[in-house]
Amino acid sequence: MTAGTRQQAPARGQPVPGELRIGWRVPVLLLMVEKCWGRRASWAQMHVLSWFLLTRRTADDAQRLLSGDVPLGEEAVGIDPAVNLAIDRAVGEGLLRPAGTRVELTPAGEAALRHVKDSGAFEAERAALDALQGKVTEAQAKRAFGARA
Repeated sequence: MTAGTRQQAPARGQPVPGELRIGWRVPVLLLMVEKCWGRRASWAQMHVLSWFLLTRRTADDAQRLLSGDVPLGEEAVGIDPAVNLAIDRAVGEGLLRPAGTRVELTPAGEAALRHVKDSGAFEAERAALDALQGKVTEAQAKRAFGARA
């Protein structure tokens, strides 16, 4: 470097959106598991709910999808590998435990879920999940993926 010249720092990239961070996904995953019957969720249920939250669909759109009322050519539910990573992390941290073909909240997961709710965090995600009628079932998740329930 010669005298009088300035070295420029490389440009910084854009921050990673929250929904792509595993640390964001784990609390949202706990909220999604709570939305399922018995506070247990299958892989399909978690992917359907994640799709709903990430695409910012309306509750009416989600209810139609969960009922299997999806017109030909309409977007199908996507599989997001980050959901699988969040499941692995939540199991590793003792927040979820395997329960047959599903995962369920552990006492530590219940405590973490209470903390998330009490903190007021994830308001948009909580409101979106609360807007769905009732609990999400395995049959609904299968219909959303196009399988026969």
